[in-house]
Amino acid sequence: MKLYHIDRSGNLSCGILNLKKEVSIDMDTVIGKMFENNLKRYHKNGISVHGEHYYVNKINDMSFMIDIVFEYERLLNFPNNISRYESFFAFDKVGVLKFLSENQIEDYKIYEVESKYCEKHNMRLLKGNVNFIMSELANDYWNCTNRYNIELDNPLYEYLLQFPVHIIKEVKIDELK
Repeated sequence: MKLYHIDRSGNLSCGILNLKKEVSIDMDTVIGKMFENNLKRYHKNGISVHGEHYYVNKINDMSFMIDIVFEYERLLNFPNNISRYESFFAFDKVGVLKFLSENQIEDYKIYEVESKYCEKHNMRLLKGNVNFIMSELANDYWNCTNRYNIELDNPLYEYLLQFPVHIIKEVKIDELK
């Protein structure tokens, strides 16, 4: 199966991508010390760019809170699943087209990517909706279920790729249609 990554940062190029061992945060601050403790405790092999982005830049954002709940649910009940902080995100062809049609993204590149191992999860379950208990949604996400029928008729599947990830080639959107 071919998988694709939507690069919004403009930082990708073809080749092999590995987990980051070094992160760009001041470890002498209180948040830095907490971050360093989390790294040593839960992410001994390093973190992905996504993981660093959420830990460092989204600390006061609802998406950070959602990711933390999902990560702790994974640690508690699904320790053999790939951490979202240690993975590279991709979509299949349908997912790329759906994601781009639903989001106003103007500057991006699409890359074909591959990994020896990946997991498929319904991205629609990553919600901060107060009507649902986030840990229940996280449980469904990791368990690949949908007990509460969240947007059942319109799932958006993301693939968590385990590192190392091979960035194969840039792909134009017209190639996916």
